[in-house]
Amino acid sequence: MRFFQADCIVRRYFFIVCLGVFTFLQAKTFAQHAPGGPAKSTEISEERYREVAGSYRCPTCTGLSVLESDAPFSVQIQTKVRQMLESGRSDTEIKDFFISKYGPWILRAPPKEGFGLVAWVLPIVFLAFGFLFLLAVFFQKKKAAPEMSIGRGSSDTSSEKLLKQFENLVRRPKGGQ
Repeated sequence: MRFFQADCIVRRYFFIVCLGVFTFLQAKTFAQHAPGGPAKSTEISEERYREVAGSYRCPTCTGLSVLESDAPFSVQIQTKVRQMLESGRSDTEIKDFFISKYGPWILRAPPKEGFGLVAWVLPIVFLAFGFLFLLAVFFQKKKAAPEMSIGRGSSDTSSEKLLKQFENLVRRPKGGQ
């Protein structure tokens, strides 16, 4: 009975994870193909501004991007990003400017190169090992589960063994001795 419960729990969690991934992918697809037709050039520049400015963290706030913060320092960075975009600078030029001024700390996401690559790869490795651990536990429980057949075809010797084991457990003195 215990094996069946573990099997149900693993299946339930697997179903929840699959449902979450499916929902995320559907939301992403819906956002990309939102009704209203193609974006206009002014909307694209605003979209680009939000993308670039949203990739920098607020120096005075904790956990907020420059766009999410109303701190004076964030407003200055927003203004600088908008000026640089209007002057025709590329995203990498803007990124290099802010990294040279504030260091790599200003980026909300770690760089996908060098030591920053560890921050991107490590969660995937942990998920893979977690999945392998769940599989190992699942198959370990499956192998360790005793097969009991009650009813026709069960031998008297197996019934007697179970009865003796039960009696030994009941008669065992308390205190772990």
